[in-house]
Amino acid sequence: MPTVHYEFPNGYNCDFGAERLKIPEVLFDLSNVKGLSGNTMLGVSHVVTTSVGMCDIDIRPGPYGSVIVAGGNTLIQSFTDRLNRELSQKTAPPKYAVETDSK
Repeated sequence: MPTVHYEFPNGYNCDFGAERLKIPEVLFDLSNVKGLSGNTMLGVSHVVTTSVGMCDIDIRPGPYGSVIVAGGNTLIQSFTDRLNRELSQKTAPPKYAVETDSK
């Protein structure tokens, strides 16, 4: 992974490599966070699916199509693409369905 040079406002200089990807990964996958006990925190896609899951089942497709990302963390490279991909995976229709005859 190529490093990126950054100069802080106080004049300190540092090169950043793989950690540039590891830090934002925590927004989606909390499994590698040390000291995190139980399910006290949720990743971004889990927050969306949990929130929409609290809505009436008849209106759930609406909120999924109306997610707006905002704030500084959304400027992370591929943040929106990753969120869209994870939400698509979580909300994909099942591969198998059971049909019953009501007659």
